[in-house]
Amino acid sequence: MMSALDLSERADLARFLHVHLICIEAMMRHSPDPSLPRMVESFRKDLNSLGEGPREGARLDMAAVHPLAAAYILAGSRMGAKVLKAGWARSTDPAVKSASSYFNLKLRPGEWHDICGKLSEIDCGSDLAAVIVADARDLFDSFSRAFTLTGPHGADPSGQCGETADRAAVSGHRAARHAC
Repeated sequence: MMSALDLSERADLARFLHVHLICIEAMMRHSPDPSLPRMVESFRKDLNSLGEGPREGARLDMAAVHPLAAAYILAGSRMGAKVLKAGWARSTDPAVKSASSYFNLKLRPGEWHDICGKLSEIDCGSDLAAVIVADARDLFDSFSRAFTLTGPHGADPSGQCGETADRAAVSGHRAARHAC
């Protein structure tokens, strides 16, 4: 979804930033990860550079997720941003060029390797692995829902994205996990 956006264009960059802001703010409600507030600050600063503030009513509800699932998504997002930065850098729009905070955030050296190492220590057939995979899928789904929410037709009137069948299945898996 994100690679379909032309980040050298103001409207597409704003959508990209809104999607990330919505999702990271939702993650912050459940995660103590110290990088999240810094990311939110960078999205807000960049949106301000584009002359946009956070979209009113554009909010996701998100269940708590396993910290390794969140770390995997966040580090992966930062690595993806390194790839997407090349498209952003092609812009000739001064407002787009000034929206540089997010693309200049640094991934902690060795972060991806550390996360992959921790994940590789988990038995693939274990309940813990199933929880982490389900939570990572739920996080990916959140980005998809935020992408839809920020689309050309605007936010749904309730300001919330509806629960999908996949999300309901993940929620059921979480309930089963907590019952064990």
